[in-house]
Amino acid sequence: MRVFDRDIYKIDLQSLQLDECQREIADIPIEGLIIEYTKDRKFDIGALCYQVRTKTTRALIKEVDFKTLHPERKSPIRAWVVQQITLYYTRNTATTIFTNANKIAGLFDWADSSGFEDFLKSPESYHQALQAYTQNLFLQIDTTKKSQLTANGLQSVALGSGSVFFTNSAFNFRDDLPIISSKGGCSKPTEPPLQSEIEAYLTPCQYLFDGLTNFVLSFKRFPARIPFMTEHLWLLPGEYPFISKMALSKKTKAQSNICWDYEKGRIRTTQEATKLSCRPLNFVQSDLVAAYTLKQKTNRDQRHEKRMKLAKIAHDAFIPLFVANSGINEQPLRDLLFDESYETFESGKRGLSESRCDLGEEK
Repeated sequence: MRVFDRDIYKIDLQSLQLDECQREIADIPIEGLIIEYTKDRKFDIGALCYQVRTKTTRALIKEVDFKTLHPERKSPIRAWVVQQITLYYTRNTATTIFTNANKIAGLFDWADSSGFEDFLKSPESYHQALQAYTQNLFLQIDTTKKSQLTANGLQSVALGSGSVFFTNSAFNFRDDLPIISSKGGCSKPTEPPLQSEIEAYLTPCQYLFDGLTNFVLSFKRFPARIPFMTEHLWLLPGEYPFISKMALSKKTKAQSNICWDYEKGRIRTTQEATKLSCRPLNFVQSDLVAAYTLKQKTNRDQRHEKRMKLAKIAHDAFIPLFVANSGINEQPLRDLLFDESYETFESGKRGLSESRCDLGEEK
């Protein structure tokens, strides 16, 4: 659909499953995305890719100035949308993530009108904008234009989104940033972490748990691909069970692996392997035969050690999800005893399926 000469793509969250929604978001131009959270709550998230955008009276879709498109915003916004959508399907309500969209749009509106339109070009630029945005929020509190609670919520979403916009960066966005308290005054960052930071941590855990559990329990064959954040990971029975694009770009050992092509998810050809090896051809061919043999064994044995390694990673990814949903502390979690007499049932709530079993009681 074209509106104001912009191609529009609407996603209705309530009519799609998580994997379907992830595929839709991955395939469409993010600058045209409209998200329908509920019948009464829709948001033109794609318009945030443009610096100049106007909303006509009672119109959902914003008119944008095509000359003000910021290409560097596309990838961070897509990553942010993926994270928020995943939270909707796993733990948050539609109202919550709709509210988060409005809060993050407040940051974009301020940045585009305050000389910080390039704030998504780098973590450093975002941090500078975040500092100025925080000072602006303090000023609005002082002039009673905003309550402390409102300003706290706006800063919290903006701060937590930094690690989502720049997923592969270790930049500390809290550095030299006064935190707006919901009760008054300000303080330096302290424990516990922000809810948005917890969500940023749990999102990749959810991806790994869902993808790896489905692979192991469905006994799918190697090689296979699973969705992870804004990309897909190849599962291979090689030295690395999987590796992200960013990690692959930094690991020369994985890039130059003689047998396994982690970028394309396959065993290399003899010609490719020979170029990467300094050994004689017969040794290289022997390595490739071993790789093919290993792949065949892992695809015949449901409990092969390569599959069990993926199951262990899925288990480790599940632990923080379980802790976040149950509120259990570390020691009680360690004290839980496994009992094969358990059953799962639908709770009617989003999040982890509930189960009923005798945990913590020895028989």
